[in-house]
Amino acid sequence: LFAGTIGGSGAGLDGVTATASSVGFAYGLAVDLFGNVLLSEYQNCRVRNVSRGDGIIRTIAGSAYTQNCSFADGSRAESRLTKPVGIAIDRVSGRIYVADTTNSRVRVLWPNGTVGTVAGNGTAGRAVDGVPAVCHFPVLTHTLYFAP
Repeated sequence: LFAGTIGGSGAGLDGVTATASSVGFAYGLAVDLFGNVLLSEYQNCRVRNVSRGDGIIRTIAGSAYTQNCSFADGSRAESRLTKPVGIAIDRVSGRIYVADTTNSRVRVLWPNGTVGTVAGNGTAGRAVDGVPAVCHFPVLTHTLYFAP
């Protein structure tokens, strides 16, 4: 058991060891340059970081409460996601990309602590060259890749 509690549910605590905190459907996992594990938490609409050094889990984007599942760019504390799944890390810049499925957007967690949108406008659909990017996440797609 790496993170979450057996039989646990709900919005797990931050600032405790990962095995002592509930995790609401971890869909995406990635490891950063420092060996920290990042996970997208589908049910609780957030992205969390498990520190390699001490195993402490913390929310780094979104909110721990499902009633806050929505859309908002801004600081990591102010940001809101809805049903995040895939997660990828740009190992050169340190940016973290998240497939924010219900919001039909690809979100970025900037190293300076802000969350923004890099693709999508909130409307699902097919991409067309030469117009602002839209995102459509088929139901079974839970992966996001980053290629430098």
